[in-house]
Amino acid sequence: MVDQYQLVVGAIALAVGGLLAAVDLWARGLDRPGRVPVAIVGRAWALAGVAGALIGGWSTPRAVPWWIAATVVAVMAPTDRMPAAHPLGRVVPSLAVASLVGIWAAVPDTEPAVAAACALVPLAASRLRRDAPAVGGAGTAAVVVAALGAAWVGSAGRATAVAALAAVAMLVIAPAVLGWRELPHGRGRTVLVCAHLGVALVLPRAVMERDAVVALTATAVVSVALVGVAVLVRRGLVER
Repeated sequence: MVDQYQLVVGAIALAVGGLLAAVDLWARGLDRPGRVPVAIVGRAWALAGVAGALIGGWSTPRAVPWWIAATVVAVMAPTDRMPAAHPLGRVVPSLAVASLVGIWAAVPDTEPAVAAACALVPLAASRLRRDAPAVGGAGTAAVVVAALGAAWVGSAGRATAVAALAAVAMLVIAPAVLGWRELPHGRGRTVLVCAHLGVALVLPRAVMERDAVVALTATAVVSVALVGVAVLVRRGLVER
């Protein structure tokens, strides 16, 4: 259920995310790459993650670990122009938003997921351009922290936080199995995207009323299955 407070939180986070997306596009200066400010490029995702954490978790002390993790990512993030790229390329931010939608549908306190998702949406939309660069390690770390942080704060200690480990799905598993290189468009990449969406949007809701043992078991089983899918793609058993 979306109430008025969530709408306010979402609007604020969306405005901040939109500003960061605009600054990111300006800073990249696609026609003048040599003039790109390194302090901005590569940190837009991390700054959006910090914004989502602050906006979504300002009213609870449970958000402190989320704030710390998001801040560490922002400080440590290198320039996103490094050659390493997530296997799923430009759609990684959109997949992170899908993870946050799944978390939002499962946790009792939904404002953190709303804030984190809305802060990422403008940047995710900007990366859907064909000429946009793939997301690297820094961006991946930022969106994973955003999803896990929103689940941790919104779960209020319930088993849903455990299921969030699977909600990040291919955001973590794909680079762990396939390495930091973007896959070409094809069936393999489509299978990975569909596997991520199926798990991220279904699993957290499916275990929201279960105890921690059931949630942990479901998370472990699903994670192993996702690793298996990624291995099949890596071995070429799923056409790329």
